[in-house]
Amino acid sequence: MIHRPLFPLGIVWLSACTVGPEPVAPVLETQATFENALATADRPVREDWYLAFDDPVLTDLVAAALLNNLELSAALANLDASKANALAAGADLLPTLDAFITAQLGGPLTGGVEADANVLGGLSFGFDPDIAGRNQRLVDAARARVEAATFTVADVRRLVVEAVVIDYIALRRAGARLSLLDETLELQSRTLEIVTARFEAGLSPALDVDRAAADLARSRAQRGLLQADRKQSAYRLSVHTALPPRSVPFDNNTADVIPAFVGDPEIGIPADLLRNRADVRRAEALLIVETALIGVETADLYPSLRLPGTLSGRAGDGSNNASFNISAVLDVPLLDFGQREAEVDAQSADAQAALEAYRLSLLEAQREVESALVEVSALRDQRQEIQLAGERSQAAYDQLDALYREGLAGFIDVLDAQRTLIQIREQIVETDAALASALARLSAALGGLPDNGGKA
Repeated sequence: MIHRPLFPLGIVWLSACTVGPEPVAPVLETQATFENALATADRPVREDWYLAFDDPVLTDLVAAALLNNLELSAALANLDASKANALAAGADLLPTLDAFITAQLGGPLTGGVEADANVLGGLSFGFDPDIAGRNQRLVDAARARVEAATFTVADVRRLVVEAVVIDYIALRRAGARLSLLDETLELQSRTLEIVTARFEAGLSPALDVDRAAADLARSRAQRGLLQADRKQSAYRLSVHTALPPRSVPFDNNTADVIPAFVGDPEIGIPADLLRNRADVRRAEALLIVETALIGVETADLYPSLRLPGTLSGRAGDGSNNASFNISAVLDVPLLDFGQREAEVDAQSADAQAALEAYRLSLLEAQREVESALVEVSALRDQRQEIQLAGERSQAAYDQLDALYREGLAGFIDVLDAQRTLIQIREQIVETDAALASALARLSAALGGLPDNGGKA
């Protein structure tokens, strides 16, 4: 519990004080390495990690989003507001000076006496010596809010880049599935033609024709949903770049290829997240804000001093005069039934909550990185096995198809082999897309800051 100082301690002693704890954040501990690290690098990931996909269309989309994204524009506007508020807070440490002037005209309505004219003008000034440091702590808080807003801008940039890359991969994934669907339909159509010819020659039952036709129809049914997925991804990309939802830039899906991440992200060490994750840095700045405000509330327990004054002159009635006045107003808190101390306690609790949020932001950042590392490792292993399964399934289908044409294998075996081959091809596309997305999430989780530290 904080208690009021005795007034006899004196203004001279108070003038040397800035009360409350120093507005600094504690140093948080991290482990030496990531548990599931793919590799280590001498430096952490950069903000332009998306260039590792080596996709000019994606690079242009990210550039357009960073230039036009509305969420980013709002964050920049909030940064401008916080800078203006910081300037205003700093002005409270300085004296104020205002000018005033009044004119008065008066006299009787009868009697022929001339009216009197008086003009009063001058300057009024004031100064708050800030003997307990209240205004200085407000300045500290305002500056920390600027830092928080600066890192908010950087974090929005991080999330916008991640969203653009993820949605672009989703668009290319749907397009690649559509291209694969065309190949599948061609394969199944050829199979239907073969089995129909065999049926007409009396070599196959009608059941085989029905099965082949059913598989073809089931594959055709996928087209609408895949086209919808692709357009929806294009619409999201349009919004990221501040355009009305549309799909014009991506109408042609014949060349859709899922972008591949070249190499491994520059992972660095967990301690880099404290320097490189903008949301962690923002939580740190918000902790400093709440800590500085403890000093603001604590200063209200101490006497405050104001030094107002005026310099004025009067003209009128044939006489002129000038006067000067300065005074000192000392405000000493005496009795408030514990209100001010309760406000200090409440602000201390707010600072403690901000400290826990700071710790949580680092833990969440570490969780995101570890989760992405596990996912990337698992998907790479899966991709390797599925590629092998695809090669074997292709060989099995080719053999059964040749045997069926010669009447040495049943159609049901050919159809099963064909279905397996199609499913594995689809899994390869899905795994490639999932791996690219996982690498994007990993790079975003590592949280590269711009070279200017997130400052606009």
